[in-house]
Amino acid sequence: MATEPPSSVDSTGDNTIVVSPGANGRVDVSTAQRHQDVIREARVLGLCMEVSSDAVEAAARIAHDACTRMVFNNSDSTPSRLRGSWRRSTSCRQRA
Repeated sequence: MATEPPSSVDSTGDNTIVVSPGANGRVDVSTAQRHQDVIREARVLGLCMEVSSDAVEAAARIAHDACTRMVFNNSDSTPSRLRGSWRRSTSCRQRA
């Protein structure tokens, strides 16, 4: 059975999601590097800021170099957390 993340409600009735890094706290650049073959062969790579920005950047670079489409969820982040160099658009050869 799937479990929902814990949430709480404040005195005004607004809900908040309680974040505990768990396994995401262990994702780093070496994780992206170890899985680069999977990233390169993927049709789409989903990225989110629930892991370190260095890990996101490393995975994005691998995906970009392989012309893997990326979907980015900026959750738990602000754009300033990303250095931006991997976001520069360059022409990508389409896969055969």
